[in-house]
Amino acid sequence: MDRLKYLSKASRGQLIDLMISLNIKFDFDSPNCVFIDLIREHLNNEQKVVEYKGSKYELGVEKIISVILFTLLVICFFVVIIMGIMYTFPSSSSFCDNKIINNSCVKCPSRAECTNGRAECPVGYTLIHYLCIVDDGDKIFVSGALEYALESLSKRAGQYRCGLSEIDYYHENELETLILKYLHMSSTDKERIINKTIPYLEYADIEIFIQSSGTIYVSKNVIRPLSCTIKYMVLSHIEYLVSAAIILLSCIIFIWIKYRNTNQKEKAYFIANEIINMFKGERRSVTQQQVFAAMNKMEYNIEQIWPLVLTELSKNPHVTISKHGDTVTFMYN
Repeated sequence: MDRLKYLSKASRGQLIDLMISLNIKFDFDSPNCVFIDLIREHLNNEQKVVEYKGSKYELGVEKIISVILFTLLVICFFVVIIMGIMYTFPSSSSFCDNKIINNSCVKCPSRAECTNGRAECPVGYTLIHYLCIVDDGDKIFVSGALEYALESLSKRAGQYRCGLSEIDYYHENELETLILKYLHMSSTDKERIINKTIPYLEYADIEIFIQSSGTIYVSKNVIRPLSCTIKYMVLSHIEYLVSAAIILLSCIIFIWIKYRNTNQKEKAYFIANEIINMFKGERRSVTQQQVFAAMNKMEYNIEQIWPLVLTELSKNPHVTISKHGDTVTFMYN
């Protein structure tokens, strides 16, 4: 399809006027066919520039959306990492004063005296991992076994709170089995360490119930699984998350609408210029039906883009738009 067939019917004077208006350099003595080739080359280059600008803008919008999505992924990644660190490591290392409990310090160990963030165990005991342990040759193994037992009890309580376990306690036999698996030493040594470890549970935040089947231990402290903690945090901050999602979605929709409108305006500008170039050599009025026929070759959705094309045509100082009832005509002066 050649949109510039009208050039072959134009007079030499019209071709010269057109080249002057388009700032095309030419040799006045050249034949008309050379003028036509120069005009066609110039208009084709203009079309490529318009199309390039549109694609460049589209790439820019895609780049912005990609950056937004990548930033969100990075933020989510660091949030998960930070939550994992907070979950794995304690948030503070100073001890609360006696009988004081809050989230900014560690509870004072049983048997210890705590002042100014420091804990002192009684004579014959030593402080190991927030615990006052008898200062003997087994203290390292006992403290490790006790800490493991307390952590296991807290995790069982957390699983129960999250609906991942039907019970929130350990039976004494289960607890001893856990400690046996934890310890890496001979059976005789294991028995000795267990016998030293179990009595310390009476001084920890543990509820002890003696039943006919044996003793059960329930932790007052709760360590929820990471998945449950994330779920809890999401549900507890659902209003903020929904608000953030709405804002993000609104930004994406705004960018898309802005891109679509700009793309439509650029397309309308291009179509209007094509129409002007196709009919300005006619030196006569052109009906709206003729314009639609020309647009039909370039744009399928004529009704949607026509108001924008009409606006672009009205901006051109050389185009006169006349209305006679329902008939609209265009004239290039």
